[in-house]
Amino acid sequence: MESNLGNSKCPKCGTYLDGVREVRYTQSFLCSICKTELEVPRYYRVVGVWISFSVSLLLSLALGLRGLGLLLGFIIFLFPSMFSIGFLQRKLIPPKLVVCRNDDSPFS
Repeated sequence: MESNLGNSKCPKCGTYLDGVREVRYTQSFLCSICKTELEVPRYYRVVGVWISFSVSLLLSLALGLRGLGLLLGFIIFLFPSMFSIGFLQRKLIPPKLVVCRNDDSPFS
C-alpha cells in the first residue's frame, strides 16, 4: 500500500497527484488522468509566506537582535525559513487543489 502523504487530490477525478513532480505551486497545470486544468489556491502560498516571515522574525528576536541587526538577522533567516516551511507545508498539509478559472492560463 502506497502512502499519499504530501500528495494532492484532483477535485474532478479524485486521482492523487504527486506533490513534487506534478503539482505546480505558482501556475496552473493539468491533471495527469482527466486533463482538467488545476491550480493551488493563492491562500496556500500566502499562509506559507506569513509563517516564514513570523519564524524568521521570532528567531531574530530570540537571538536578542535589535535595530539594524534585527533587520539583517530577519533577512538572513528568511530564506532558510521559507525553504523549510515550504517543504514541511507541502509534505504535512498538501494543498487542496481547485479547478482553474483563469482566462490567461497557458492551456487555453
